[in-house]
Amino acid sequence: MGAAASADARITSVKEVRSLTKEQAEQRLPVALKGVITVVFKGRAAGFILNDGTSAVFVSRYEMENDNPSLDEPIRAKDIVEVKGVTITGGFSRDVVASSIRRVGVGKLPEALPVRMDDLLGGELDCQMVKVTGVIQSIERREKFPGQWFILRMKGERRLAVMIINEGQDAGRFIDAEVEITGVNTSFFNERAELIGVSVQAQDLSAIHILRPSVAGHLTPLVSLKDLMEPLEKHGTFGRIRTMGNVSFISPDGFFYIQDDDRAVKVTTRHPNHVSLGDRVEVIGYSEVERYFAELTGAEIIGKASGTVPGALHVTHTDVIKNWRPGYSRRSFDGKRVRMEARLEKIAIQSTDTATLYLSHEGNLISAALMNGGDLPGKIRPGAVLSLEGICVVELNKAWPADNWIYPTGFSLLVQSPADINVLKVPAWWTPERIWTAFGIAATLGSVATVWVMLLRQQVANQTKLIRKQTMNEAVAQERKRMAREFHDTLEQELAGLSIQLDSAADAVPASATFALSALEEAHTMLRYTRTETRRSIWDLRATALQKKGLFGAIEWSASQMRESGTPKIHLKCSGEVREIGPRLETHLLRISTECLANAVKHSGGSSVELELSYSPDHLELTILDDGQGFTVPAGNEIMAGHFGLRGIRERAKQIGAELTISSSPGNGTKITVMVTFSNLQES
Repeated sequence: MGAAASADARITSVKEVRSLTKEQAEQRLPVALKGVITVVFKGRAAGFILNDGTSAVFVSRYEMENDNPSLDEPIRAKDIVEVKGVTITGGFSRDVVASSIRRVGVGKLPEALPVRMDDLLGGELDCQMVKVTGVIQSIERREKFPGQWFILRMKGERRLAVMIINEGQDAGRFIDAEVEITGVNTSFFNERAELIGVSVQAQDLSAIHILRPSVAGHLTPLVSLKDLMEPLEKHGTFGRIRTMGNVSFISPDGFFYIQDDDRAVKVTTRHPNHVSLGDRVEVIGYSEVERYFAELTGAEIIGKASGTVPGALHVTHTDVIKNWRPGYSRRSFDGKRVRMEARLEKIAIQSTDTATLYLSHEGNLISAALMNGGDLPGKIRPGAVLSLEGICVVELNKAWPADNWIYPTGFSLLVQSPADINVLKVPAWWTPERIWTAFGIAATLGSVATVWVMLLRQQVANQTKLIRKQTMNEAVAQERKRMAREFHDTLEQELAGLSIQLDSAADAVPASATFALSALEEAHTMLRYTRTETRRSIWDLRATALQKKGLFGAIEWSASQMRESGTPKIHLKCSGEVREIGPRLETHLLRISTECLANAVKHSGGSSVELELSYSPDHLELTILDDGQGFTVPAGNEIMAGHFGLRGIRERAKQIGAELTISSSPGNGTKITVMVTFSNLQES
C-alpha cells in the first residue's frame, strides 16, 4: 500500500508498514494487523514485537487509554493478537502505535535465523527472530534497562549485548559457557535515526541453550604470553585461557601489565588492586586484540606469589619507531618496561593522583602518564633532563588493516610513581614559568607605557592645536606684511608707472596726438590691471575661504564670483587624494588660478574654461584650459600690452618652485599648467 491510500483504507500487513517512507508514516495511516508476539518489553505501557509472517514491527502502547481495557491479563510472548492503530516514524524503522489490542489465541514463535554479527549490523533483520552463538564473557545490569545483559563473544572476536528481559536464578552458570541464544534483533540508533548498534532481546533464560559448559579456572589451558591468541586456532574455542607473568605496572583504572622474558600483555580486571608490583600472578581471561595487540580481558586472578619487577630495557625513539620490524617479537617493545632519557617540557596535573609529563626526545614529543603524581619533587620541573622507567605503549597506524601494513606512529609511557624518575640534570633558572612571569611583567610595563604614550599623544594633540592657532595668527601677521609689500612693490610701482604714462601723454599732446592717444591707452590698461591686483589683494585678506574650504573650495568660491558674467562657462574638477600643502603654497596657487580664470573670462572670447586640480603622491598639478582666441606667448619676462598678469603668474610659480608651462597660439585657445613637486617644496 502506498501513500495514495484513502483515509478509510487500512494497512493490513507488517511488510506494508515497514515499506513506508518517513513522510508517509508521519501521516499516521490507519493499520489493522494480526500476528504473534515474539517478545514483550517490561513496563505497563511498554510495547512488544509483532510478527505476522511477512515481517516484524515494534508496537507501542504509550497512547492507549488505561493501557488496554479489552485485556483481562498481560500479554505474553507467543500470544496471537489483533492490533489496530496508526503508523509513526519510529527510530530506525517504521513503528505502530496501538489504539486497541485483542488476544485471539496462542501460537508459536517464528523460526529463528542463524546469523553472524555482520548480518545483524546490516539492518535488514531488525525485529526478526535470530539465533546467535558464542561464549558468554560477563553478566551486567544497567540502570535504564531492567533485566540482565549478557556480553556474548561471537566468532570473529565480535561482542554482542544480549538482554534477558525477565531475570532468572543462577545466571552465573552461563559465564564462560559456549551457548546458542534465540531472540529478537533490535537496533540502537542516534537522534538522526541512523543505525549505530544492535542487540538481541530474549524473554527469559529459556532462550539460552548451552553448547559447552564453562570450565573451572584451574582446568583452562595454560599458555605463555606469546601464545595468547593461539587457543582460538588450536582448540576452536572462545573460552577463557590461563597464563602467567610478573606484574610490571598497576593502574587504578582497572588494568595492569604482566611480563615474562619475551612478551608483555595488558590484563583488564575489576580488581587490579589485588596485586602488587613484582607479583608472579596466574590469571584467566579472554584473549582479544585491542590496539592491534593481544590483551587479556574479563580476567580473574587465581594464583599469586612473590616475585620481582621485570628489568627495564633502555630504548630510544629510533629503537621503538624507526627500527620497527613487524613479525619479530624481539623488536616489539609494546607493553614492556623500558627506560629512556628525555627533557621535561611541561607538566599537566589531571588530579591529585595523576599527571602527564610532556617530554622532548630526539626531536619528538612524548607523553608520560604518571600515577601517584600529585606530589612531584621540586627537581622534577620543566627544563630538567630525566631518566624514566615505565610501560611502553606503542601507537599504530589507524588505517590498519585496510593498509595491509602495520607501522608505529608514536608511543607513550605509563610511569608507576615519581620513584621511577631520576633527575639527570637540574633545569636552568630561566624556566618557561619564569620566562612567562617575566613576559607578564614586561607586558604590564608595556601596558603602562602604552597608556602613558596615549596620554602623551593627547597632550601633544592639545599642544598642536595651540601651536596651530598661534601659527595661524603668525600667518595672518605675515600676510599683512606681505600685503604691505605688495601694495608697496606692486600697486605703488603700477601707480607710479601710470603717473609717468600720464605725464608722457601730457607732454606729447602738442607734438603728436597719435603718441598721446597711445600713451593714454597704455595708462588705461595699467589702471585696469592695477584695479584687478587691488581686488585680488583684498581677496587674499579673506583667508577664511582657504581655512574653511581648502584650496579647491577657495577656487570654487573665487570662480563663483566670475560666473555672474554668464560666459564663458567655467568647469572645475579636483582629482586624486587631497593632502595638506601649507598656507603659503595654497595662497600662491589660489592667486595663479584666479588670475588664469579672470584672463580666460575677460580676454579669451571662448565658450568654456576648464580648471583641474590633480593630486598625486609626489606632486600637485594645476591645469587651466580655455577654447578662446589664444595669443602669442611672450618670451621670458617680456610684457605684451594687456598681459601684465603673466608676469605675476611666473613670479608666483618661481616663488613656490613650481614648473610653469603656458601653451597658446592665435585661434587655438590657451593652456596653462603649474606643477609643484612636494619633495622640492620648501615652506617659509
